[in-house]
Order: sequence, then C-alpha cells, then structure tokens
Amino acid sequence: MMVGRAGHCFGVGVACAILATSGNAWCEDEGETPHRDVLSVEETHGAPQGFHAAKQTRWGLIIAGAATTGLGALMLGTGLQQHAESERSTGPGNGPGSGGEFFIIAGSISMAAGIPMLVYGLVSPRDVYVRDRPRTLSLGISPNPRHFGASLSLTF
Repeated sequence: MMVGRAGHCFGVGVACAILATSGNAWCEDEGETPHRDVLSVEETHGAPQGFHAAKQTRWGLIIAGAATTGLGALMLGTGLQQHAESERSTGPGNGPGSGGEFFIIAGSISMAAGIPMLVYGLVSPRDVYVRDRPRTLSLGISPNPRHFGASLSLTF
C-alpha cells in the first residue's frame, strides 16, 4: 500500500516537473523571443534582438559516439581474445559459437555505429543564436560570527 502511494507521488512529481519546465520555451506571441539562452537557427528567421550568432559543439553526439565506440572496441577485443583462446585449446566443447563470434560481431556493429556519430559530432558544430549577456556588477556581504566576508564580481 505504501509503495503504491510513493510511486503515485513520484509520478505526479515528475509530471509536474516536466510540465513546469517545458512551458518556459513556448511563446504566446509570434514576435516574442523565447526565454532561453540558446536558440537553434532553424527556429527563427534571422537573429532575434538581443542574440548573436555562434557555433555550438554537438556534445551529445560526441559523448554517445565515444561511449558506443569504446564499448564496441571492448567487445571486439573480448571476442578476439576468446577466439584466440579457442584456437589454442584443443579440448572438447570447441563447437561452433565458442570462439567469441558473438562479441566480434556485436563489437563490430557497435563500432560501425559509434565512429560515424563521433566523427559527425566533432566535425560539424551547429549554428545557434546565443543571448547577449549585459555587463553586471554585484556586491555580496556575508556577515558571520567568526569572520566578515565581502565579494565583488564584474561580468563581461
């Protein structure tokens, strides 16, 4: 009974979080710019006021391609090692499929998918519009019984 309530509360919390954050990107008026710091070039017709053009690295493709390629290389290495071991051993049980063929095939497929993702992520940054940041000056004072601290920061 308690698990059902916890699961229900968790589901409602996740739904509320998704609905609350996804609404920030939508605009009510057609001429209004979204309240995001980075806009894709395909979303707008020209640079909106307060934004400048920039290139952004495709980190999602780079990370996914590197992980997939690395996993494929590990699987390929495991399969090749198993194949070499099965070639050396002459005992019983060396039937078909005992020489690491599954890992060789799965590793090759994984590397065939991961290498293009990694290369595409590295060589093709995407064009975006980035919100201009105004210069800001902030002063912070933090009184504490043990010490008194102050900070000053200037952002360009």
